[in-house]
Amino acid sequence: MTAVEGKVVFDKGRYLVADTPIVGMSLQDMRKYEERQVKIQGVERESGEIEVYKISVKTDTGYQTTYDWDIVDQTYYGPGL
Repeated sequence: MTAVEGKVVFDKGRYLVADTPIVGMSLQDMRKYEERQVKIQGVERESGEIEVYKISVKTDTGYQTTYDWDIVDQTYYGPGL
């Protein structure tokens, strides 16, 4: 797992955090994080992009996780569904 921390910016048709391209979520889903300070954890691809597994947004008291692929996976694609 790799983590990047910084402000989410939209540039040339893609979202970046700390100049690192973020993939694995739609542009519409990423739009709600635009210009916010975040910590993104995921898998780094050979191309240098980070595939999102978890997003935490900076708050006054620290970071609050707002997206976690493991929870999404279990909720929507888990066994028996």
